[in-house]
Amino acid sequence: MIVERRKFLASAACAACCSVVGCVKDETDQSEPADASVYKCPVCGTVMEKDAYCTKCNAVAALAGTVHCELCGMDKKTGTYCAKCNRFMFDEQIKCDKANKTITKGTFCEKKKVYRRLATVGYCETCKKPFDKATGCPVCKTGASQG
Repeated sequence: MIVERRKFLASAACAACCSVVGCVKDETDQSEPADASVYKCPVCGTVMEKDAYCTKCNAVAALAGTVHCELCGMDKKTGTYCAKCNRFMFDEQIKCDKANKTITKGTFCEKKKVYRRLATVGYCETCKKPFDKATGCPVCKTGASQG
């Protein structure tokens, strides 16, 4: 009986001490793994809307992952730009009814001069580089939307 009372008092004292000292588990602990459904710039990690263009990094917000580039034979982060094949790296396949074939999201369409399914990204024919359609080509100052 005395031993049980001592155990009880010891545990009560320990609980009181821990709460005063701050040893209680923080419920907002940020060491948990990040949510896998958050779209981020694959270069700088800025959280953005899906398919938003990061002008600072020349990349498109995507879920974390890698894509194999067939032209350069390298694995690259999803959403990054591959200058060798002029595309943003995605694995998502799109059915093109006009061409009657399957194409990959982020590839450049020579006919329409757009990156497939990336509405915010334009391509400067003069500089041969992608740019944010809202602001236009930073070098030529052309291509900004007029809306």
